[in-house]
Amino acid sequence: MTSPKINKQNQIPQSFQERIQVAKDKKIKNLDLSNDAFGNSDKKLTEILNKVLELELLEVLNLSSNKLTKLPDSITKLTNLTILDLSRNQLTTLPDSITKLTNLTTLYLSANKLTKLPDSITKLTNLTILDLSRNQLTTLPDSITKLTNLTTLYLSRNPLETPPIEITEKGIEAIREYLQQIKEEGTDYLYEAKLLIIGEGGAGKTTLANKIQNPDYKLQEEDSTKGIEVHQWNFPTKNEHEFQMNIWDFGGQEIYHATHQFFLIKRSLYILVADTRNEDTDFYYWLNIAELLSDNSPLLIIKNERQ
Repeated sequence: MTSPKINKQNQIPQSFQERIQVAKDKKIKNLDLSNDAFGNSDKKLTEILNKVLELELLEVLNLSSNKLTKLPDSITKLTNLTILDLSRNQLTTLPDSITKLTNLTTLYLSANKLTKLPDSITKLTNLTILDLSRNQLTTLPDSITKLTNLTTLYLSRNPLETPPIEITEKGIEAIREYLQQIKEEGTDYLYEAKLLIIGEGGAGKTTLANKIQNPDYKLQEEDSTKGIEVHQWNFPTKNEHEFQMNIWDFGGQEIYHATHQFFLIKRSLYILVADTRNEDTDFYYWLNIAELLSDNSPLLIIKNERQ
């Protein structure tokens, strides 16, 4: 006895099917199949239904808050789409076929799992709004500069390396200039970094800063740092470039803590010096400050076990 074939259409909530049928019968141009439109139902679309792809008059399609993992190549049938909302799904890639939707002006892709964009995205020349926030993008293709009509590009909460966050926060024009410059001039390493030494007053931060710069430095009692002292430590690298480490020694007295937040920055190496003799290091305070202001910069804890 053979098992009956499962009709995928029957697995779709009736409310979805009804809305699709109404759109077809009335030749509706705006179709909302987002999970929000159905009262946040537990049943979500895992694929775009063929019946949706037959609605070739659609101009606006909202498929947000579902469980879509991929887009079918046949999405190219929806050539009249101007707004496509695919946010809050589980997409990991975009097919090149999406670039056939050349009438798109707005594309929402936030809160997916995208790791890269196809270079062919440049064919969406009418795009004015592109939302890529809350994905897993580490780089943007140079070709994105060819989207000359793009006025709004959302990139927040991506682990972007290229362009760096300092560029993306300035907006689309800064991104275009950066990527164009990289394309024309190439890239090189930045042989400079910042090392920030934090901790309670008298913990040994200044002594550590001096020892880093000069391994032969003789340990001695140091006067407490007032405010912030900056030292430069230069050393050669394997490729013969000189590397400059800017060491920031922060005063640990309570009176200076309020000003620290203006100098604790991202993309730095942090060292928290703890004096084990006094055992008065407020680890919660210092680690919380570093976490809030450093954006996951690496942090080392060094124990001063002086007698």
